[in-house]
Amino acid sequence: MSNGAKSGKRFNLAFKIVLTHQALKSFEKLPLKVKKRVSEALDALVQTPVPFRSFDVNKLKGFRNTYRIRIGDWRIIYEYDSKAKVIIVHDILARKKAY
Repeated sequence: MSNGAKSGKRFNLAFKIVLTHQALKSFEKLPLKVKKRVSEALDALVQTPVPFRSFDVNKLKGFRNTYRIRIGDWRIIYEYDSKAKVIIVHDILARKKAY
């Protein structure tokens, strides 16, 4: 190890994504272009449960650890458990139905 790097444990910081039955149904009905963008957002959630730098994310008032991601006119509603490393996607809705 001449480059000064220390050997050590690697930590798995990835979160597991779980889609509820409703979220899965909603995802399957999305237009192909929106599906691709939602998939990109879900991929980002695996590494960071609140990807403020990559997406328009807001915490939902009145809920604990529940957020929404804006993808154009669509909203991904999800919550995360940092101890269990799980993100639960509750639904993917058109903006007019999300609020």
